Amino acid sequence: MKRWAIITVTLYALLLLLITAPAMVLGWMRWATTPDGKGSLVFGADFRQALDMMQHWGYWLWLAVFVSAQALLLVVPVQIAERRPVGRRHLLIPVITGSFLLGTMFVSGVFAIVAAFFGEHLDQLLEPPVRATQEIIQLIPGLASTLARWGVMPDEPQLIILQLLGLVALFWLVWGLIFHHFAKADEPETLVQRTTRWLIRGSILELLVAVPSHVVIRQREDCCAPMFSFWGIVTGISVMLMSFGPGVLFLFVKRIRQKRPRDPVPPAPAGR
Repeated sequence: MKRWAIITVTLYALLLLLITAPAMVLGWMRWATTPDGKGSLVFGADFRQALDMMQHWGYWLWLAVFVSAQALLLVVPVQIAERRPVGRRHLLIPVITGSFLLGTMFVSGVFAIVAAFFGEHLDQLLEPPVRATQEIIQLIPGLASTLARWGVMPDEPQLIILQLLGLVALFWLVWGLIFHHFAKADEPETLVQRTTRWLIRGSILELLVAVPSHVVIRQREDCCAPMFSFWGIVTGISVMLMSFGPGVLFLFVKRIRQKRPRDPVPPAPAGR
């Protein structure tokens, strides 16, 4: 069954690779009105720019994180399919993975809404925590000089990314505690079903929030705000596709078992 799990993960990775460029092109598209009153679609990015973005190390880091999450979600289903006992320790894998994905969707969904309301003034909302972080770095003895010596003294964009990662980690912990509560009583298959069900519902809700927010932001032609709403759309689509991984694996398993010849029924002993 491990081979079919590898096939499932590979299909997921290929699907993400295939939809990246179209998602970039469609995500930076908006409806514009020409001076003569007619409307037309304006593309903010083309396929060449999307392919350039795919060469950045950040894209491959994102792809590696989500493909790894898909692989981790299949650990328990593989053990169930092979009819091996699933220890409580292995149940921590879907708990940790599912809570990370839900925490990421929650943070990206909140920032998509915030970006839709604040628009170009989003930097004013992010400036106070960035300034506070810079002051904390200066207050800790030797930290600023050490970071400068290593060449990693964070600027404002890097601090914003670090704070977003901190928020993801915080809500990762919150969702982890919620999942752990259910994992104490759930059977392995029930926990897998609960995890995928929550991820599907969360991804749908994420898209219902992020897509309208992105449309509003793109129509205003905001500068930086579209990055936050687009982050929400990408996260929602990626998690939704990932949620079908365990179901696809079980379909493979069911098909294999249907094709296997059944053991012949031994003939009844002849009567004396």
